[in-house]
Amino acid sequence: MKFEEPKNENNENKKVPVGLHGARCVMVVDLGKQDETWDGVTTIKNMVLFAFEVPGYEYPVSKQYNVSWNAKSSLSMHLTSWFGNFSATDRANFDTQDILGKECTINVGQTEGGNPKLLSILPSQGEVPKAKHPILHFEIQDYINGDKEVFNLLPEWMRNKIMQSKQIENLNSPF
Repeated sequence: MKFEEPKNENNENKKVPVGLHGARCVMVVDLGKQDETWDGVTTIKNMVLFAFEVPGYEYPVSKQYNVSWNAKSSLSMHLTSWFGNFSATDRANFDTQDILGKECTINVGQTEGGNPKLLSILPSQGEVPKAKHPILHFEIQDYINGDKEVFNLLPEWMRNKIMQSKQIENLNSPF
């Protein structure tokens, strides 16, 4: 007997499947200083999120990074594989707004829960259609300064993560 998994018509073409896909960077989100626990030790890390739209799929693929230029950091490795060697001058002049709307090829894996997981970012292998999602750039300092326009456009889970940042936590502290 052959088992056939029932297809959920509502979920087709929403999540990006495993493999290489042409994509476009549609979001760069400053998540602020976040508690991060690794191997039982909690530290505070400055975090950023990049999101990539793959044509034909509803949900972008995103990845959160520790902001670090260390050669072994995921952020450094992904940007280097996307754009080539990043010199000290390139790093000093890097602005996250410069990658918004840029085409690339992403390698997508899968989490244990079956969700897309960004494995790597590579140079674009061909033209990628214009983005359907709004291209958003968010910095915590804008929120602190009272500009909440972009913040309000972010998905709820991202807004919740930003609200847990040390900068916002300190802003809301009575002391």
